[in-house]
Amino acid sequence: MKSDPAGVVRKFGVGVIQNQAKSVVRYVINSAKILSHIAK
Repeated sequence: MKSDPAGVVRKFGVGVIQNQAKSVVRYVINSAKILSHIAK
């Protein structure tokens, strides 16, 4: 039983955070496009 729970959790957490960041970036870009269309 030589597994490293903390390491596994950290890896999983980083993956989740990266996925969230991608979603947020995509959302921000889409919002910016919509706003620029409205502004014209």
